[in-house]
Amino acid sequence: MKKSLLLTAFVFVALAATAEPRAIGLRIGADLEASYQHGFNDTYLQIDAGLNGYKGVGVVISYNWTADFATNWYVSYGIGAGGGYDWYKSHEWRHKYDKPTSTPGVTKSVVEYDPGKAGYFGVVGNFALEYQLPSFPLAFDVNYRPMIGFLAGDTQPEGYHDDKTKWGYLLRGLWDVTLGVRYVF
Repeated sequence: MKKSLLLTAFVFVALAATAEPRAIGLRIGADLEASYQHGFNDTYLQIDAGLNGYKGVGVVISYNWTADFATNWYVSYGIGAGGGYDWYKSHEWRHKYDKPTSTPGVTKSVVEYDPGKAGYFGVVGNFALEYQLPSFPLAFDVNYRPMIGFLAGDTQPEGYHDDKTKWGYLLRGLWDVTLGVRYVF
């Protein structure tokens, strides 16, 4: 019995010594997301899911590299991909069409901007400056995560009848700055 307890304790300690660091927390700022990090030596995989711009939902997965900056300070950078769906007036689609006037047979060219729904996908970069508390497993970071990609939506302004999907460029993601708080285990 003592040998099996000793063997079990040895295996547990060996597994704990080789366990990869993990962190779970929140990103708050341009987005409100739950965040999970799984470490591999000096790199980690990060998965973020939540409210993007408080107008839709999305998921971003990135692979990041970490470097020591100073005592308990770290700099990380990475690349990944993300996508989601914005449902509340998140993008303005530009439509140009001829609109009838009060004079019969006369039209005028009109440009309208219609806020609407859109799905999006793109490539992300991830840049962060992180501080880990020395006496408690808590980390704080400032994170900049630009996303460049494509939008696809079906919003139509009034009087514009077209069943085609509208395509555009996702540039809102260029201003994605957040503060992060994570519990490290």
